[in-house]
Amino acid sequence: MGSVAIGEGSRDHKEIAPVLIVEDDCGQRLTLCDILEREGFSTLECGSGEKALEIARREQIAVAIVDYNLPGISGVETLEDLREHDPMIRVIIHTAYGSFSSAKSAVNLGAFAYVEKPSDPAEMVRCVGRAVRRWMGKALHKSQIMLRLLDSALDQANLPVSVTTSATGRFEARFVYVNPAFTRMTGYSKEELIGREPKILYGSKTKRSVLDRQRHLMDQGRSFVGEMVHYRKDGRQFFMETRLDPVRDGDGAVTHWVAIYR
Repeated sequence: MGSVAIGEGSRDHKEIAPVLIVEDDCGQRLTLCDILEREGFSTLECGSGEKALEIARREQIAVAIVDYNLPGISGVETLEDLREHDPMIRVIIHTAYGSFSSAKSAVNLGAFAYVEKPSDPAEMVRCVGRAVRRWMGKALHKSQIMLRLLDSALDQANLPVSVTTSATGRFEARFVYVNPAFTRMTGYSKEELIGREPKILYGSKTKRSVLDRQRHLMDQGRSFVGEMVHYRKDGRQFFMETRLDPVRDGDGAVTHWVAIYR
């Protein structure tokens, strides 16, 4: 089956949560998977509401396309269970003509939309595209709230915290975040630290052997815990335990390091 060139799903959505297709007819299920994957969506699929909830409990789902007439628990019950588990999931009811009016009422129970079978592929992709954008908007809003909470928590934390980029090739790690406790500890302002290398805190009594062990573990993507001498902006030295942990991207590559000092 060729790609449905309608623009709604033409961008690559592989990086977001997948679309779950809940359909007991294996042929229809695989056809929907094929249509959506050709449009750039990631998909998961199953044949029952019970299995759908099991998948949702272990995977983050953006959109679920749920057959109205499922064996076991019904499509409407599956809708209610999925929404109870995660209110952010956008559920599209997929319904045959005979149950169209009943499926319409499912919107009142929290369904994002309903699409009649046999559905026009372009209509389904447009509907999924809208649902994904709605999910992304909610997810972004939730992420922003969590980031504000995290930022507030780190700002008020007594323990110094910093985040650096990962050293790559000839480029050394550089600070991209420091909390107020870190600036108080070092005597440097946030503006003086961001973009600078951590070696700004090292001096004559900072042991080379400790730095070498730290670099060796970081090159392997492993956490580091060690005690070393640091130096404040005014030249005074202080002794701190440092814990460094890697931050990885979706492919497992280390992009940043989080340091907590005690």
